[in-house]
Amino acid sequence: MPKVTGLRLTQANLAALENRLHLAAIPALEELGDAVADRMREKVRKDTHRLEDSIHREKVEVDYLKNRATVRIGPGRKEFWARFLEFGTRLMGSFPFIRPARDETRKEVKPRMKRRLKGALKRG
Repeated sequence: MPKVTGLRLTQANLAALENRLHLAAIPALEELGDAVADRMREKVRKDTHRLEDSIHREKVEVDYLKNRATVRIGPGRKEFWARFLEFGTRLMGSFPFIRPARDETRKEVKPRMKRRLKGALKRG
């Protein structure tokens, strides 16, 4: 039976690579989240600027067990009425700003993530 050598070193290198990729993905998600928030602020109605001022990006939440990262973007909790603008009511038409902002920045996600992750691989 052939003897396998270097397995522990290979496993350690793969673990280090995974860590570098995770660390590179977080700033990329923050950058993308900021881009979506900026686009939302551009699109929202500016009657009082209260809603516009409340739009923000929260901290990236990473779940390493599920290999998933999430970034929440949008108005603050006190601006619950933002959903009425986004979807309308039976008495008022809609003034969407969340979905259009997301749709417009969606095409930027893959190139930005690819650039960040490639950079992390090259630095390794």
